[in-house]
Amino acid sequence: MIQVVFQGLGGQGAKSAAEILAEAAFFEGKEIQAFPEFGPERRGTPIKAYVRISDKKITTHEPITRPDYTIIIDSGLAVKERMAGICIINSAQTAESIRKQTGYKGEMHILDASSIINFANLPMLAAFVKVSGAVKLESVLKQTEELFGPKMGAEKLKQTLEAMKKAYEMVK
Repeated sequence: MIQVVFQGLGGQGAKSAAEILAEAAFFEGKEIQAFPEFGPERRGTPIKAYVRISDKKITTHEPITRPDYTIIIDSGLAVKERMAGICIINSAQTAESIRKQTGYKGEMHILDASSIINFANLPMLAAFVKVSGAVKLESVLKQTEELFGPKMGAEKLKQTLEAMKKAYEMVK
């Protein structure tokens, strides 16, 4: 089982990215579980969204406390929140700089997703796909198109999909 935690601020799309990941894994025939965790006020406050992906039935239902991957959409949360597992961080800073601020010694991948497009959640999802290999990029792109295409419109959807492909190639 792969356990993933998305960390972001309310309104940054952590919940949406988790939903797309879960749908892509389900599309590929895997068992999934996805749910958010936030307080009474969502926009601008820290939230987490959890995803479990497995080839077997998932029987646990509690929040993920020991993730295999942590995807941090807002780099300020790297200092404030607990980092665990393999971390994928949206930041213009270097990994060394983040390590100095946080003391985190685990595997870390940095992508300045905010420089690619004005919302970082979906490029960060694409970065996770490359780092983890948990699902195929094509599945994530298809689910993004199905779930958000009608809401975004053709031009914004095209820009989003291109940004996701670019993030996939850029993540280190």
